[in-house]
Amino acid sequence: MKISLAKKFITILICMVAVALTCQACNFPGTNAVAASETATPMPTASNPPTATATPQSTPAPTTIPVTASPSQTATITNLATPSTPPATNAFLYDSNSSLTASLHRPQGGDYFSINLYERPFNANTQDTYYPQVDILQSSMVNGSPWIYGSITLQGSDPATNQLDGSYALELDLNLDGRGDVLIVANQPAQGEWSTNGVQVFEDPDHDVGGSTPLRPDVGTPGDGYEQKVFDSGIGNDPDLAWSMVSSSQPNVVWFAFKADLINNAAKWMWGAWAQMGGLHPELFDYNDHFTLAQAGYPFQGNTNYPIKALAELDNTCRWVVGFSPNGSEPGICALPATPTPTPSYTPVISETPTISETPTITKTPKNTSTPKNTRTPKPTRTPTPKKDN
Repeated sequence: MKISLAKKFITILICMVAVALTCQACNFPGTNAVAASETATPMPTASNPPTATATPQSTPAPTTIPVTASPSQTATITNLATPSTPPATNAFLYDSNSSLTASLHRPQGGDYFSINLYERPFNANTQDTYYPQVDILQSSMVNGSPWIYGSITLQGSDPATNQLDGSYALELDLNLDGRGDVLIVANQPAQGEWSTNGVQVFEDPDHDVGGSTPLRPDVGTPGDGYEQKVFDSGIGNDPDLAWSMVSSSQPNVVWFAFKADLINNAAKWMWGAWAQMGGLHPELFDYNDHFTLAQAGYPFQGNTNYPIKALAELDNTCRWVVGFSPNGSEPGICALPATPTPTPSYTPVISETPTISETPTITKTPKNTSTPKNTRTPKPTRTPTPKKDN
């Protein structure tokens, strides 16, 4: 009996050890699980995923914030500084309005894959669904130190929910070389008041956004995009680093506010705006480095790559400047407005020259030129005729 019980005990002990080893080998829960970002499918959209996709390069995990971090896994975030009302600005850039041609299932214009410029607020493959909530009309930015404010104006909100339910971003080029240096993203921004929820900030420490040639296609030699996330919904070294909100008075406008410290109090920079359904992919910037034109598709009929495919339901803009006057050679710059020429605009003053065109003293000279008194012919002298003698 004693021997039998001992055998049973040994058998149970062996089974327990085997179960423990099995659980450890299966990462349950374990620390060797693959990060979510390494298996994420690129370019999810609001509609069905496109059939043509490219395989992205593996993205290194952020060095500041783990990929799996979320506000629910941390202590309550206490904000110490909140942005105020955005000041007025005169720095604007404008983008195509695809609502004008949405009934034709195409954008108005403004799509140039070769320079990483997209106008695609439509679903993939058919282009028969238009998304006004990701159709950018304009963007603005103003340095109101210590806060820098930026905005993106969309054509409208989601027709079904009246919400801006896309992802919106400002991309900053701090050294004017065409490569983005900072990407500030607002995912489904809160309405009516400033919030850090859904706000993320990405940086590119190895300076390879855009591959070997910024903005131009570098398929085969792409960079790894924005590989470092420094802020996520209040998680980061500064819980007040970046904010967003949807204006109560203008429900189609997304506002951003970020501290000037984020860009080391830079005096000048360039920026562009992004909007995309289903979430932006910072690790795939620039997009035309990770997709060929055939994979991305093209929004206009008559092209062999029509319709849009992997790159769909998104819009972005050219870039504009803060802190300096552009000369038109900056990478990604918007077309410069026509510079008014001083001489033509001042012609009324030049053309009204009465001393030249109205020269009464010179041209009206009837008194001076007529010489009735001076040129009167004197009366001829009458020579008396001698009388005849009778």
